[in-house]
Amino acid sequence: MKYYLLEPKSKKSIVDYQTFSKVIDGNKIYAVREEGYRGGSFVIHVPETDSEIDLRLADMEMTREDVISYYDEDINSIGEKFFMPDLDDDYHELNDYDFDLIETYGGAWAEWRIVASLDVMSEEKQDDLLMSVEQLWEEDYDSALVDDGWSDDGTSTEIQCEISLKECDERGFVLAEFDGH
Repeated sequence: MKYYLLEPKSKKSIVDYQTFSKVIDGNKIYAVREEGYRGGSFVIHVPETDSEIDLRLADMEMTREDVISYYDEDINSIGEKFFMPDLDDDYHELNDYDFDLIETYGGAWAEWRIVASLDVMSEEKQDDLLMSVEQLWEEDYDSALVDDGWSDDGTSTEIQCEISLKECDERGFVLAEFDGH
């Protein structure tokens, strides 16, 4: 396995979205908490051996045949770039990769929103629900929401800027012999 330290090149560009859902009046309603950070770092795990590649593809619910049919190339031809973020992009969904969080710091903002169409829930009811969700969060974070019948649907992490990648060890310590990207 190879490891790469991933860091954003701009401040206030790491965003976590924690999503909760609940069936209200027969409709599935979502409450999404967006939290932004000034900075942070992550370790990207990139498989090297055939067995590591097959395990990662299985985690992605893909096969080698899926890769060929979608990309017109074998996974061995594509290489490690298949499992890594593109340095030329300025938006990255980290959940697309096998990653570990090293740290995030400097919480810059946190806000909630309710996701429901107006034909399912009026704007006024959405506002009332938003206030209720915020109060539950203040009481005991996600535990209070779950106790109130909300399901924790998971968290996704985005980096909304260009990134740097440096080869590192599994803990994120940069290897001295690596010349960087």
